[in-house]
Amino acid sequence: MMFDQILNRLVPGAEFRFGTIEELRMSRKAGDKVPVERLETITVYDNYDSIIWEDRNTAKPTLAVCESEWAIIRKERSNEGIDELRRDGYGSIESQLEMQFDDMRDGTTKWYDHITSVKEQYPKDVV
Repeated sequence: MMFDQILNRLVPGAEFRFGTIEELRMSRKAGDKVPVERLETITVYDNYDSIIWEDRNTAKPTLAVCESEWAIIRKERSNEGIDELRRDGYGSIESQLEMQFDDMRDGTTKWYDHITSVKEQYPKDVV
């Protein structure tokens, strides 16, 4: 989980930061001929216990609330590609309006049937 994204959605504007760890890593900087082992400071965004809550006006969301919000974020992301496929499948607004007009005039359901078939072809996860 990326707690920075979760907290910014749950409590916009709240004051918090994340703890850091120091870790030995191999890296190459300008001028290095070979990778060198260096002690690097790394900010930890994916651990609930690393959140340092500094906001006095808002309570820190619980881990359970954060997990629930992360599930919503993941479902929204999984549906992003579906939205594009559906837009392509629906056709232009002009053609949809034409179908709706014809349906009203002729007592048919061609527009509804078309939209339903696109939605069935590209189902979304329920958020």
